[in-house]
Amino acid sequence: MFPSVASSVRCRRLRAAIGAQRKAQPGRLNYASVGPGSSNHLTAEYFKAVSGTFVTHIGTPRAVIDRWQTEVRKIVTEPAFQQRLREQGLAGIANTPEQFAAALRTEQDKWIRLVRERRLSLE
Repeated sequence: MFPSVASSVRCRRLRAAIGAQRKAQPGRLNYASVGPGSSNHLTAEYFKAVSGTFVTHIGTPRAVIDRWQTEVRKIVTEPAFQQRLREQGLAGIANTPEQFAAALRTEQDKWIRLVRERRLSLE
C-alpha cells in the first residue's frame, strides 16, 4: 500500500500531513479499501497500530465497485485474454462481488474448520 495525500495538503511528510488533517478536522480522517480483510485494509490497520493514528475505514462506494466489476468482466471474458491465461495455466473468473464474497466465505469457513479440528495454534 502506498499512502497518498490530497494535492491540496501542502506537506512533504506523511506524518505531518496526517497531523495537520487531524487538527483541522478531528475525527474525520478516513480511508477506503476494496473491503474488510483486503490487503490494503489490513495494511491501513497495521499503519494505524504502529503510528497511533486513528482513521476510519469507510469502504468503497457500491457505484465504484459496480463500474470496476463491469470493466474487469469485459477484459476477463475477451477470448485473447482467456487464451493468455490458459497458456499460463490460469483461468479468469468474472463473477459478481457477491459471488466473490461467497467464495471467500467458503474458503474462510474451510480453513477455520481445519484449524479448530486440528487444534492448531500459533507458536
